[in-house]
Amino acid sequence: MNEFVLAIAFVFLAAVLKYAIARPSNGNNFFLAAIELPVDILFACIAFLATYIVLITNKQMEKAIEVINNMTGSTIDPRELAIPYFQTTQGGVLLLIVYLFLTTIVIICWRKSEELFSLNGINTKSILITGIGYLLTLTLILFILSLIKAVK
Repeated sequence: MNEFVLAIAFVFLAAVLKYAIARPSNGNNFFLAAIELPVDILFACIAFLATYIVLITNKQMEKAIEVINNMTGSTIDPRELAIPYFQTTQGGVLLLIVYLFLTTIVIICWRKSEELFSLNGINTKSILITGIGYLLTLTLILFILSLIKAVK
């Protein structure tokens, strides 16, 4: 998990800079920056997902080389050959498609919350929609970090 701290710190640094530069620091601009943050986090998450696809592709190659080396006479345990679907390149690409779709939903939440905020100021609906975006973002980033951590 420590290997991701720097990347996540840069996402938050970008958010702080977007909030602080050439804008008055007030509650309205802070709220606008806060409702935008899940989108920034998800794009970092997609970068992690790309890293994951590269890692699992390399892992598949290692397994294939191991199988070829074991064909010289030693017995192979079939369980060693079984690779969970999300640890295959195809599974990684499917995850990428799902993440892009869910990122679109979070962007829609961001835009809808921003629209409600511009009409009514900070209100319950915009906070609720932003909360949905944050919940989805947190779920997705924890899931991909757990997948990356599981690649050995």
